[in-house]
Parts: sequence; structure tokens; C-alpha cells
Amino acid sequence: MAEEMLLMVSDSMDTNKKRNEHELIRLPSTARKSTGLESVFAAADVMKGNSELPSASVKVFQAFSKDIKNMRKRGFTEKEVNNTAFVSTKTFTKIFGKKVSDAIIKDGISIKLNKAVKATTALFTGADPEFLLFNNDNEIVPAYKMLQKNGLIGADGAMIEIRPKPSKSIDGLVSNMKSIFRNKGLTDSIKDLNWKAGVYHVDDTRDYPVGGHIHIGNAPGVEELSINERCYMFAVMNKILDELLSVPMIKLDGKDLGKSRRSDCKMAMGDHGYGYYGAWRMCDGRLEYRTLSGLWLTHPELAHAVIGCSKAITDEMFNVLTEKNFSKSLFKHKDINFKYLIDDYVSRNDFHDYKVLYNQDFDGWKDIKLSKVMGCTKGSRYMSSILNESKTGSITKAYINAWYKRMRSLSTYKTYSNSIDYLYNVLMLPNSKLAAISTDIKENWTSDNSLKF
Repeated sequence: MAEEMLLMVSDSMDTNKKRNEHELIRLPSTARKSTGLESVFAAADVMKGNSELPSASVKVFQAFSKDIKNMRKRGFTEKEVNNTAFVSTKTFTKIFGKKVSDAIIKDGISIKLNKAVKATTALFTGADPEFLLFNNDNEIVPAYKMLQKNGLIGADGAMIEIRPKPSKSIDGLVSNMKSIFRNKGLTDSIKDLNWKAGVYHVDDTRDYPVGGHIHIGNAPGVEELSINERCYMFAVMNKILDELLSVPMIKLDGKDLGKSRRSDCKMAMGDHGYGYYGAWRMCDGRLEYRTLSGLWLTHPELAHAVIGCSKAITDEMFNVLTEKNFSKSLFKHKDINFKYLIDDYVSRNDFHDYKVLYNQDFDGWKDIKLSKVMGCTKGSRYMSSILNESKTGSITKAYINAWYKRMRSLSTYKTYSNSIDYLYNVLMLPNSKLAAISTDIKENWTSDNSLKF
């Protein structure tokens, strides 16, 4: 990734009336590839004057050919041209102040990408959501009878799982998922069955807790942490994801199905079901977020919204962590030492059943800087109760509006506004409309129809 760029005012952007150019930054294709900024340009540090660009992200578009030609006419080298970013005069003066000289506006200014840019643009997101197969008599058909275990789509016991290739963008990940469902070579053995997204199902044989796991890619710097430090950080990040995403999502799961999956599942080993408060694990050195049910797999639009919200939250956290060089003071509680956690990790090997941060008596989230910065300081007793019991009655319109206000306050909101706005609109639907949404994965993912409410 390029460390420095030239920021220039674009005459073409100033005169273009077809879109709001003040929310964009335009780069030549070479610059987009060298910086890794294919869709988002986040905060940057300005070398001259050591001031800062606004933290809010702006969308990346292709540079106008006229601006590139003008730079060449003025004698800029090809290397300089290919490493230039263009903004409108309004955006430029907003960044540097109205008193910026005409010479700087004309010749541009050198900027250095800050760590947050590098963190979030390098961050991949993956997923391995599950769903169920039914015959025409509405009976479960175990996935292991129809598919092999491994592959892009395969059996996870009686349930079926897709494993799309991770992507840096939400569009890319959803596209990878869609390509699996539309690949007749991969789905030929199940083409005559019904594919259903869900939360929890039970029949005469057993019960089926359906998971919608999301894999959070690591930002540069995570690898510098020891295993126990990384686990501690992931535990804090997971709680923040629970408070900002899984709690509002229980409205979609419903009280009965959500509680059955998290608290009463008979197939579970131990005191809980699946996706209960604190049920995360580390997978290949990354955080595997396991709280969500598989219901978000219902439709590509809902999948985009949920994964996009998770990305908005994790990008924000990684921005905070990166700016402070992953200082342990951001995610460590003063009364909990790392040694206990690493011993537990080694003995358990999945580190998801410890009794510290997620113990119901732990009320110290307000004393952990990262959770405080993210506005996620609810005590573990509250979190355990509302999630494990799936208290949908708590997700009122007032709650959803407060959640939406919090999500809009994230510096990553502009980047993921489509996902956040979409999920907000879904959450505001009455329960009767939510219950009527079709969970037919085959129909919803192999056609281009919008989700009907």
C-alpha cells in the first residue's frame, strides 16, 4: 500500500452536477490498486502542518480523465499522476481551512495515509452460515446424506453450511455467497429439496440450532499480540458486537426460537445451547463471531445488511485500536490478568467457556476503554439475560431508534450506511411482517427479486 499521496482539487468535480461530489474522493485506477482503497478512503494524516482529515469515510470513485490529462499537461510525472487523489474545492477547504493559499489549491498537498486506513482496507470478512434441507413433506433431510463434509457448500452434521471465499468488501462477500447458491454443479444433489434459513428447528429425532457465524479478519498489528492478549481483545470485541448487533437482532429471531437455540438446545454440550452470550471462539487466529442465528441468510439484502453492520462495528474498533498501536490499556480490565485467560485458552483450546468477562456478576465494561469508547457498557448480567432469554419485548421502537442513532455516530457510518439503514428499516417492521418474510433460500438467492415485507 502506498504511504503517501498527492491531494488535488478537481475542476471536473466542482462542475459535475450529476452526483454529490463533496462526499467522494476520486483516484486513478493505479492509485486505487496501490493504496488498496477500492471503495473507501478513511481518515488520513496530512504531512504538512500535521493536521488531520475528518475521521468520516468518503466513497472512492474513478478519477475524471480530464483531471488526469490536465496534470500531465502541467508537467506532473506519470508516477505523480498515478498517485493522486482528487476532491472538490469544498471538500479541500473543509479539510485545510478557508485560508488555504491558492498555490496549495492549484498544486495540491502531500498526505500520508494513517494507520486506520491501512487497518480497515486490509481487513477481510468471511462467514460460514448454516441452513436446513426439507423435503416436500416438510421433513428434515440430514445434510450428511446429501453432501460431503468439505467444500464451498457441505454438511456440518445434519445441517448444511456454505463457506464463501472471504472478501474485503461486503458486496464481494455477498457475491461469493450468491455464486455458491447459483452454481448448479455444487447444488445438484440438493436441487429437489427446499433450502430454509432459520434460527432453531425441532422434530421427532432431535433439534437443530442454526448458526450464522461471521469471521472477522485481523487488522495489521493484531499479529503482534500474544495469544492471551489477542483472546482478551477478542472477548471485548465480541461483547461490543453482541451489544450493537446481536441484541437488536433478537427481534428477528423471536422469543421462542431465540431462547431455544441459546438456552434450551438438547444437542448442545454443557449448560447452554448455541450462540449464547460469550459463545465466541478463535479460528485461525481470528475472531469467529458465533452469537447470530442463521436467519440473516434468508436473503442477500438481509445478509448484506447484517454483515455490513458487523463490518461497520469492527472497522470502528480496529480504527481505535490501531491509532493506539493496540495498547493493552484499551481492552484490559485492571482487575483481570492475562495469565488466567491464557491458561483457560490452552486447557479449553477454543476459549469460549471462561468465567471472567462474561460471568453474570461482571459489571466492569465501563472500565474497559474500548467498550466505553464504543458506548457498550451494559453489564454481563443484563447481556446474558436479554440474549439467552431472547427478550424481544425489550427491542422497542425507542430502543431501535437509540441503536440507529448510535450506529449513525460511528465514523464508519458513511461507508456502511446502506447496510445500517436497511437493517434499521427491517427492525422497525411490526412482528407480523417479520414473521411473514419468506425464508426460502433457493428462491431468494437464485432470483434477483428484492426482499418482500
